[in-house]
Amino acid sequence: MLRNKRVATVAFLIGLSQLPVIWLFTQSSKLGGIQYATGNILGIAGAVFMWWQFLLGIRFISRFITRDYVAILKLHKFLGKYGVLLALIHPFWQVYNYSDWKLLLLPKLTTEFYSNVLFGQGAFVLLSLIWILSALFRSKIRFRPWLYIHYLVYPAMAMVFLHSRAIGTFLNTIPGMELYWNFLLLTFCVVVIYRIANLFNLGRAIYRLNRKETKSDGITIYTFMPVRGRIQSKIGQFAYIRPRFFAEAHPFTVMKYDRERGNLTFGIKAVGPFTNQLEKLTVGDKVYLDGPYGVFTTEGQSNAPKVVFAGGIGITPFVELIKRFGGKRTIMFYANKVLENAIFREEFKQELQTNYIDAISQEKVKDKLIIEGRITQEVIKKFVPQDYLDHANFFLCGPPPFMAAIQIALVSLGVSKEKIYSEEFGL
Repeated sequence: MLRNKRVATVAFLIGLSQLPVIWLFTQSSKLGGIQYATGNILGIAGAVFMWWQFLLGIRFISRFITRDYVAILKLHKFLGKYGVLLALIHPFWQVYNYSDWKLLLLPKLTTEFYSNVLFGQGAFVLLSLIWILSALFRSKIRFRPWLYIHYLVYPAMAMVFLHSRAIGTFLNTIPGMELYWNFLLLTFCVVVIYRIANLFNLGRAIYRLNRKETKSDGITIYTFMPVRGRIQSKIGQFAYIRPRFFAEAHPFTVMKYDRERGNLTFGIKAVGPFTNQLEKLTVGDKVYLDGPYGVFTTEGQSNAPKVVFAGGIGITPFVELIKRFGGKRTIMFYANKVLENAIFREEFKQELQTNYIDAISQEKVKDKLIIEGRITQEVIKKFVPQDYLDHANFFLCGPPPFMAAIQIALVSLGVSKEKIYSEEFGL
Protein backbone atom coordinates (compact mmCIF):
# COMPACT_ATOMS: atom_id res chain seq x y z
CA MET A 1 0.00 0.00 0.00
CA LEU A 2 2.86 2.38 0.81
CA ARG A 3 4.33 2.11 -2.65
CA ASN A 4 0.97 2.89 -4.23
CA LYS A 5 0.73 6.03 -2.13
CA ARG A 6 4.17 7.11 -3.25
CA VAL A 7 3.36 6.60 -6.92
CA ALA A 8 0.07 8.44 -6.37
CA THR A 9 2.04 11.29 -4.77
CA VAL A 10 4.24 11.52 -7.87
CA ALA A 11 1.13 11.62 -10.06
CA PHE A 12 -0.20 14.44 -7.85
CA LEU A 13 3.08 16.37 -8.21
CA ILE A 14 2.89 15.96 -11.98
CA GLY A 15 -0.56 17.55 -11.92
CA LEU A 16 0.70 20.26 -9.57
CA SER A 17 3.56 21.11 -11.92
CA GLN A 18 0.99 22.03 -14.58
CA LEU A 19 -0.61 24.77 -12.45
CA PRO A 20 1.75 27.48 -13.75
CA VAL A 21 0.90 26.34 -17.26
CA ILE A 22 -2.85 26.49 -16.59
CA TRP A 23 -2.40 29.96 -15.08
CA LEU A 24 -1.03 31.14 -18.45
CA PHE A 25 -4.57 31.01 -19.86
CA THR A 26 -5.38 34.01 -17.66
CA GLN A 27 -2.59 35.92 -19.42
CA SER A 28 -3.67 35.09 -22.97
CA SER A 29 -5.12 38.55 -23.64
CA LYS A 30 -1.65 40.06 -23.25
CA LEU A 31 -0.18 37.90 -25.97
CA GLY A 32 -2.47 37.86 -28.96
CA GLY A 33 -5.64 36.22 -27.65
CA ILE A 34 -6.76 32.74 -26.68
CA GLN A 35 -6.17 31.10 -30.06
CA TYR A 36 -2.54 32.15 -30.30
CA ALA A 37 -1.92 31.56 -26.58
CA THR A 38 -3.36 28.02 -26.68
CA GLY A 39 -0.71 26.89 -29.16
CA ASN A 40 2.05 28.10 -26.85
CA ILE A 41 0.45 26.65 -23.73
CA LEU A 42 0.02 23.24 -25.34
CA GLY A 43 3.71 23.22 -26.16
CA ILE A 44 4.70 24.18 -22.60
CA ALA A 45 2.32 21.62 -21.04
CA GLY A 46 3.64 18.89 -23.33
CA ALA A 47 7.24 19.81 -22.50
CA VAL A 48 6.51 19.61 -18.74
CA PHE A 49 5.03 16.12 -19.19
CA MET A 50 8.08 15.14 -21.24
CA TRP A 51 10.34 16.42 -18.45
CA TRP A 52 8.53 14.19 -15.93
CA GLN A 53 8.63 11.24 -18.30
CA PHE A 54 12.36 11.76 -18.77
CA LEU A 55 13.03 11.85 -15.01
CA LEU A 56 10.87 8.81 -14.21
CA GLY A 57 12.69 6.79 -16.86
CA ILE A 58 15.94 7.11 -14.87
CA ARG A 59 16.28 4.24 -12.36
CA PHE A 60 18.60 6.24 -10.12
CA ILE A 61 15.86 8.82 -9.61
CA SER A 62 12.89 6.49 -9.36
CA ARG A 63 14.42 4.40 -6.57
CA PHE A 64 14.36 7.45 -4.28
CA ILE A 65 10.59 7.50 -4.79
CA THR A 66 9.83 3.79 -4.49
CA ARG A 67 11.45 0.42 -5.11
CA ASP A 68 8.36 -0.46 -7.16
CA TYR A 69 10.15 0.34 -10.41
CA VAL A 70 7.47 -1.36 -12.49
CA ALA A 71 4.78 0.99 -11.13
CA ILE A 72 6.99 4.00 -11.91
CA LEU A 73 7.61 2.66 -15.42
CA LYS A 74 3.88 2.36 -16.02
CA LEU A 75 3.50 6.04 -15.11
CA HIS A 76 6.48 6.82 -17.34
CA LYS A 77 4.87 5.00 -20.27
CA PHE A 78 1.52 6.71 -19.68
CA LEU A 79 3.18 10.13 -19.86
CA GLY A 80 5.01 9.08 -23.00
CA LYS A 81 1.90 7.83 -24.70
CA TYR A 82 -0.52 10.63 -23.80
CA GLY A 83 1.44 13.55 -22.35
CA VAL A 84 3.82 13.87 -25.30
CA LEU A 85 0.80 14.17 -27.59
CA LEU A 86 0.36 17.73 -26.28
CA ALA A 87 3.88 18.60 -27.41
CA LEU A 88 3.14 17.08 -30.83
CA ILE A 89 -0.11 19.06 -31.17
CA HIS A 90 1.77 22.32 -30.53
CA PRO A 91 3.47 22.61 -33.97
CA PHE A 92 0.22 21.82 -35.82
CA TRP A 93 -1.56 24.54 -33.84
CA GLN A 94 1.19 27.06 -34.53
CA VAL A 95 1.45 26.47 -38.28
CA TYR A 96 -2.33 26.98 -38.39
CA ASN A 97 -1.92 30.29 -36.55
CA TYR A 98 0.83 31.39 -38.94
CA SER A 99 -1.01 29.98 -41.99
CA ASP A 100 2.23 28.43 -43.20
CA TRP A 101 2.18 24.62 -43.22
CA LYS A 102 5.72 24.51 -44.62
CA LEU A 103 6.94 25.47 -41.15
CA LEU A 104 6.03 22.01 -39.90
CA LEU A 105 8.99 20.32 -41.60
CA LEU A 106 10.69 22.57 -44.18
CA PRO A 107 13.56 24.73 -42.87
CA LYS A 108 13.27 28.47 -43.37
CA LEU A 109 16.37 30.38 -42.34
CA THR A 110 15.52 33.89 -43.57
CA THR A 111 15.42 35.41 -40.05
CA GLU A 112 16.71 34.56 -36.57
CA PHE A 113 13.15 33.65 -35.54
CA TYR A 114 12.81 31.05 -38.29
CA SER A 115 16.31 29.75 -37.56
CA ASN A 116 15.18 29.00 -34.00
CA VAL A 117 12.05 27.33 -35.37
CA LEU A 118 14.46 24.76 -36.81
CA PHE A 119 15.07 23.39 -33.29
CA GLY A 120 11.34 22.88 -32.93
CA GLN A 121 11.16 21.10 -36.28
CA GLY A 122 13.96 18.76 -35.27
CA ALA A 123 12.26 17.98 -31.94
CA PHE A 124 8.96 17.37 -33.76
CA VAL A 125 10.54 14.84 -36.14
CA LEU A 126 12.36 12.95 -33.37
CA LEU A 127 9.41 12.92 -30.95
CA SER A 128 7.04 11.79 -33.69
CA LEU A 129 9.34 8.89 -34.54
CA ILE A 130 9.74 7.90 -30.87
CA TRP A 131 6.01 8.21 -30.14
CA ILE A 132 4.86 6.20 -33.18
CA LEU A 133 7.32 3.37 -32.58
CA SER A 134 6.85 3.27 -28.78
CA ALA A 135 3.12 3.91 -28.44
CA LEU A 136 1.86 2.06 -31.51
CA PHE A 137 4.46 -0.52 -32.55
CA ARG A 138 6.40 -1.35 -29.36
CA SER A 139 5.20 -4.97 -29.31
CA LYS A 140 6.51 -5.50 -32.85
CA ILE A 141 9.99 -4.10 -32.26
CA ARG A 142 12.77 -6.07 -30.58
CA PHE A 143 14.27 -4.65 -27.41
CA ARG A 144 17.63 -3.47 -28.73
CA PRO A 145 16.34 -1.47 -31.76
CA TRP A 146 13.65 0.05 -29.55
CA LEU A 147 16.25 0.97 -26.91
CA TYR A 148 18.47 2.75 -29.42
CA ILE A 149 15.49 4.63 -30.85
CA HIS A 150 14.51 5.64 -27.32
CA TYR A 151 17.87 7.38 -26.85
CA LEU A 152 16.68 9.98 -29.38
CA VAL A 153 14.70 11.54 -26.54
CA TYR A 154 17.93 13.20 -25.32
CA PRO A 155 18.53 15.36 -28.42
CA ALA A 156 14.77 15.86 -28.75
CA MET A 157 14.52 17.28 -25.22
CA ALA A 158 17.59 19.47 -25.82
CA MET A 159 15.96 20.87 -28.98
CA VAL A 160 12.73 21.53 -27.08
CA PHE A 161 14.58 23.65 -24.53
CA LEU A 162 16.63 25.49 -27.18
CA HIS A 163 13.51 26.19 -29.23
CA SER A 164 11.39 27.36 -26.29
CA ARG A 165 14.07 29.53 -24.66
CA ALA A 166 14.78 31.32 -27.94
CA ILE A 167 11.24 32.13 -29.14
CA GLY A 168 8.90 31.13 -26.31
CA THR A 169 6.77 34.24 -25.89
CA PHE A 170 5.28 33.25 -22.55
CA LEU A 171 8.61 32.10 -21.14
CA ASN A 172 10.33 35.37 -22.00
CA THR A 173 7.59 37.82 -21.00
CA ILE A 174 5.48 36.36 -18.15
CA PRO A 175 7.07 36.92 -14.69
CA GLY A 176 8.15 33.70 -12.99
CA MET A 177 7.92 31.49 -16.09
CA GLU A 178 11.56 32.04 -17.02
CA LEU A 179 12.65 30.92 -13.54
CA TYR A 180 10.33 27.88 -13.75
CA TRP A 181 11.71 26.94 -17.16
CA ASN A 182 15.32 27.40 -16.06
CA PHE A 183 14.70 24.95 -13.20
CA LEU A 184 13.44 22.32 -15.66
CA LEU A 185 16.42 22.97 -17.93
CA LEU A 186 18.92 22.74 -15.06
CA THR A 187 17.55 19.40 -13.80
CA PHE A 188 17.56 18.04 -17.36
CA CYS A 189 21.24 18.97 -17.74
CA VAL A 190 22.13 17.42 -14.36
CA VAL A 191 20.40 14.15 -15.29
CA VAL A 192 22.14 14.04 -18.69
CA ILE A 193 25.51 14.47 -16.94
CA TYR A 194 24.59 11.65 -14.54
CA ARG A 195 23.60 9.40 -17.44
CA ILE A 196 26.91 10.01 -19.17
CA ALA A 197 28.76 9.20 -15.93
CA ASN A 198 26.62 6.09 -15.54
CA LEU A 199 27.84 4.85 -18.92
CA PHE A 200 31.23 4.60 -17.24
CA ASN A 201 29.64 2.68 -14.32
CA LEU A 202 29.85 5.52 -11.82
CA GLY A 203 27.18 4.79 -9.23
CA ARG A 204 27.11 1.06 -9.96
CA ALA A 205 28.31 -1.56 -7.51
CA ILE A 206 31.19 -3.77 -8.68
CA TYR A 207 30.97 -7.49 -7.93
CA ARG A 208 33.19 -10.44 -8.75
CA LEU A 209 31.95 -13.90 -9.76
CA ASN A 210 32.73 -16.12 -6.79
CA ARG A 211 30.95 -19.31 -7.78
CA LYS A 212 29.27 -20.72 -10.88
CA GLU A 213 27.18 -23.89 -10.79
CA THR A 214 25.50 -25.40 -13.84
CA LYS A 215 22.11 -27.03 -13.33
CA SER A 216 19.82 -28.85 -15.76
CA ASP A 217 17.66 -27.20 -18.43
CA GLY A 218 20.22 -24.49 -19.18
CA ILE A 219 20.06 -22.97 -15.69
CA THR A 220 23.20 -21.60 -14.07
CA ILE A 221 23.56 -20.44 -10.47
CA TYR A 222 25.86 -17.41 -10.18
CA THR A 223 27.15 -16.13 -6.84
CA PHE A 224 28.82 -12.71 -6.85
CA MET A 225 30.82 -11.16 -4.02
CA PRO A 226 31.10 -7.37 -3.54
CA VAL A 227 34.25 -5.51 -4.59
CA ARG A 228 33.03 -1.91 -4.49
CA GLY A 229 29.66 -0.98 -3.01
CA ARG A 230 26.94 -3.33 -1.81
CA ILE A 231 23.41 -4.07 -2.92
CA GLN A 232 21.26 -4.90 0.09
CA SER A 233 18.49 -6.91 -1.50
CA LYS A 234 15.21 -7.94 0.08
CA ILE A 235 13.22 -11.06 -0.80
CA GLY A 236 11.81 -10.96 -4.33
CA GLN A 237 13.81 -7.94 -5.49
CA PHE A 238 15.87 -7.78 -8.67
CA ALA A 239 19.05 -6.10 -9.84
CA TYR A 240 20.45 -5.11 -13.22
CA ILE A 241 23.56 -7.02 -14.28
CA ARG A 242 26.10 -5.50 -16.66
CA PRO A 243 28.66 -8.20 -17.55
CA ARG A 244 31.19 -5.88 -19.23
CA PHE A 245 32.24 -2.25 -18.84
CA PHE A 246 30.12 -0.94 -21.75
CA ALA A 247 27.64 -3.81 -22.07
CA GLU A 248 23.86 -3.61 -21.75
CA ALA A 249 22.31 -4.21 -18.34
CA HIS A 250 19.39 -6.62 -17.86
CA PRO A 251 17.30 -7.33 -14.74
CA PHE A 252 17.41 -10.62 -12.84
CA THR A 253 15.85 -11.68 -9.55
CA VAL A 254 18.19 -11.94 -6.59
CA MET A 255 17.65 -15.54 -5.54
CA LYS A 256 19.71 -15.35 -2.34
CA TYR A 257 21.34 -12.55 -0.40
CA ASP A 258 24.08 -13.23 2.16
CA ARG A 259 23.69 -10.40 4.68
CA GLU A 260 26.99 -11.12 6.39
CA ARG A 261 29.24 -11.25 3.34
CA GLY A 262 27.10 -9.25 0.94
CA ASN A 263 27.10 -12.00 -1.69
CA LEU A 264 24.29 -12.06 -4.25
CA THR A 265 23.09 -15.27 -5.91
CA PHE A 266 21.15 -15.37 -9.17
CA GLY A 267 19.55 -18.30 -10.99
CA ILE A 268 19.62 -17.54 -14.72
CA LYS A 269 18.50 -19.61 -17.68
CA ALA A 270 20.37 -19.20 -20.97
CA VAL A 271 17.62 -18.29 -23.46
CA GLY A 272 19.08 -15.52 -25.60
CA PRO A 273 22.15 -13.45 -26.58
CA PHE A 274 22.48 -11.69 -23.23
CA THR A 275 22.10 -14.75 -21.00
CA ASN A 276 24.39 -16.70 -23.33
CA GLN A 277 26.91 -13.93 -22.80
CA LEU A 278 26.60 -14.40 -19.03
CA GLU A 279 27.37 -18.08 -19.57
CA LYS A 280 30.86 -17.07 -20.70
CA LEU A 281 31.68 -15.50 -17.32
CA THR A 282 34.34 -17.34 -15.36
CA VAL A 283 35.12 -17.25 -11.65
CA GLY A 284 36.99 -14.02 -10.89
CA ASP A 285 35.32 -11.94 -13.62
CA LYS A 286 33.91 -8.56 -12.61
CA VAL A 287 30.34 -7.40 -13.28
CA TYR A 288 28.54 -4.12 -12.61
CA LEU A 289 25.26 -4.20 -10.68
CA ASP A 290 22.48 -1.68 -10.16
CA GLY A 291 19.67 -2.11 -7.67
CA PRO A 292 17.83 -3.44 -5.86
CA TYR A 293 14.38 -2.82 -7.33
CA GLY A 294 10.97 -4.40 -7.03
CA VAL A 295 8.43 -5.24 -4.34
CA PHE A 296 7.31 -8.68 -5.50
CA THR A 297 6.34 -11.05 -2.62
CA THR A 298 6.17 -8.18 -0.09
CA GLU A 299 2.62 -9.21 0.78
CA GLY A 300 3.80 -12.78 1.35
CA GLN A 301 6.57 -12.01 3.80
CA SER A 302 4.61 -13.09 6.87
CA ASN A 303 3.02 -16.23 8.26
CA ALA A 304 -0.32 -15.40 6.65
CA PRO A 305 -1.74 -18.01 4.20
CA LYS A 306 -0.23 -17.84 0.71
CA VAL A 307 -0.08 -19.93 -2.44
CA VAL A 308 2.94 -19.85 -4.73
CA PHE A 309 3.05 -20.84 -8.42
CA ALA A 310 6.48 -21.14 -10.05
CA GLY A 311 7.20 -22.11 -13.64
CA GLY A 312 10.77 -23.19 -14.49
CA ILE A 313 13.31 -20.47 -13.69
CA GLY A 314 10.41 -18.49 -12.20
CA ILE A 315 11.33 -20.20 -8.94
CA THR A 316 14.03 -17.60 -8.16
CA PRO A 317 11.89 -15.04 -6.24
CA PHE A 318 10.52 -17.78 -3.99
CA VAL A 319 13.70 -19.48 -2.74
CA GLU A 320 14.26 -17.12 0.18
CA LEU A 321 10.52 -16.55 0.66
CA ILE A 322 9.92 -20.25 1.32
CA LYS A 323 13.02 -20.54 3.48
CA ARG A 324 12.02 -17.66 5.76
CA PHE A 325 8.23 -17.51 5.49
CA GLY A 326 7.20 -21.01 4.40
CA GLY A 327 5.56 -23.59 6.64
CA LYS A 328 2.16 -25.11 7.18
CA ARG A 329 0.25 -22.08 5.82
CA THR A 330 2.13 -21.97 2.51
CA ILE A 331 1.18 -24.05 -0.54
CA MET A 332 3.55 -24.25 -3.48
CA PHE A 333 3.17 -25.49 -7.07
CA TYR A 334 6.37 -25.88 -9.06
CA ALA A 335 5.98 -26.61 -12.82
CA ASN A 336 8.77 -28.08 -14.94
CA LYS A 337 9.19 -30.27 -18.01
CA VAL A 338 10.86 -33.06 -16.02
CA LEU A 339 11.43 -33.59 -12.32
CA GLU A 340 15.21 -33.19 -12.70
CA ASN A 341 14.71 -29.52 -13.66
CA ALA A 342 13.13 -28.66 -10.30
CA ILE A 343 16.06 -26.93 -8.60
CA PHE A 344 16.01 -26.82 -4.76
CA ARG A 345 13.20 -29.38 -4.84
CA GLU A 346 14.41 -31.27 -1.76
CA GLU A 347 14.67 -28.07 0.27
CA PHE A 348 11.10 -27.12 -0.66
CA LYS A 349 9.78 -30.59 0.20
CA GLN A 350 11.50 -30.50 3.58
CA GLU A 351 10.10 -27.06 4.38
CA LEU A 352 6.54 -27.48 3.06
CA GLN A 353 5.97 -31.23 3.41
CA THR A 354 2.67 -32.17 1.75
CA ASN A 355 2.03 -28.55 0.76
CA TYR A 356 4.65 -28.84 -1.98
CA ILE A 357 3.31 -30.05 -5.36
CA ASP A 358 5.28 -30.72 -8.54
CA ALA A 359 3.73 -30.33 -11.99
CA ILE A 360 5.63 -32.25 -14.67
CA SER A 361 4.64 -31.95 -18.35
CA GLN A 362 7.08 -34.29 -20.18
CA GLU A 363 7.65 -37.16 -17.78
CA LYS A 364 5.53 -39.85 -16.12
CA VAL A 365 6.05 -40.01 -12.36
CA LYS A 366 3.56 -41.70 -10.06
CA ASP A 367 3.18 -39.78 -6.83
CA LYS A 368 0.12 -38.23 -5.20
CA LEU A 369 2.00 -34.91 -4.91
CA ILE A 370 3.21 -34.90 -8.52
CA ILE A 371 0.87 -33.74 -11.27
CA GLU A 372 1.37 -35.12 -14.76
CA GLY A 373 0.52 -32.21 -17.03
CA ARG A 374 -0.40 -28.58 -16.52
CA ILE A 375 -1.71 -26.82 -13.43
CA THR A 376 -5.39 -26.47 -14.25
CA GLN A 377 -8.38 -25.06 -12.43
CA GLU A 378 -9.28 -28.58 -11.28
CA VAL A 379 -5.76 -29.19 -9.95
CA ILE A 380 -5.80 -25.95 -7.97
CA LYS A 381 -9.20 -26.76 -6.50
CA LYS A 382 -7.93 -30.19 -5.45
CA PHE A 383 -4.93 -28.94 -3.47
CA VAL A 384 -5.98 -25.46 -2.32
CA PRO A 385 -8.68 -25.26 0.42
CA GLN A 386 -11.65 -22.97 -0.10
CA ASP A 387 -10.66 -20.64 2.73
CA TYR A 388 -7.33 -20.07 0.93
CA LEU A 389 -9.17 -19.29 -2.30
CA ASP A 390 -11.21 -16.77 -0.33
CA HIS A 391 -8.50 -15.09 1.75
CA ALA A 392 -4.92 -16.10 0.84
CA ASN A 393 -2.47 -14.15 -1.33
CA PHE A 394 -1.34 -15.80 -4.58
CA PHE A 395 2.11 -15.28 -6.15
CA LEU A 396 2.97 -16.16 -9.76
CA CYS A 397 6.32 -16.21 -11.54
CA GLY A 398 7.30 -17.94 -14.75
CA PRO A 399 6.83 -17.60 -18.52
CA PRO A 400 4.04 -15.12 -19.46
CA PRO A 401 1.72 -17.84 -20.86
CA PHE A 402 2.14 -19.82 -17.63
CA MET A 403 1.22 -16.83 -15.44
CA ALA A 404 -1.70 -15.88 -17.69
CA ALA A 405 -3.15 -19.40 -17.52
CA ILE A 406 -2.81 -19.57 -13.72
CA GLN A 407 -4.42 -16.16 -13.28
CA ILE A 408 -7.39 -17.14 -15.45
CA ALA A 409 -7.82 -20.34 -13.43
CA LEU A 410 -7.63 -18.47 -10.11
CA VAL A 411 -10.14 -15.82 -11.17
CA SER A 412 -12.47 -18.58 -12.38
CA LEU A 413 -12.27 -20.09 -8.90
CA GLY A 414 -13.36 -16.80 -7.36
CA VAL A 415 -9.96 -15.44 -6.29
CA SER A 416 -9.92 -11.64 -6.22
CA LYS A 417 -7.53 -10.06 -8.74
CA GLU A 418 -6.26 -7.84 -5.92
CA LYS A 419 -4.98 -10.99 -4.21
CA ILE A 420 -2.96 -12.15 -7.24
CA TYR A 421 0.62 -10.88 -7.59
CA SER A 422 2.91 -11.62 -10.52
CA GLU A 423 6.54 -10.86 -11.20
CA GLU A 424 7.25 -8.02 -13.62
CA PHE A 425 10.52 -6.53 -14.77
CA GLY A 426 11.28 -3.16 -16.29
CA LEU A 427 13.97 -3.09 -18.93
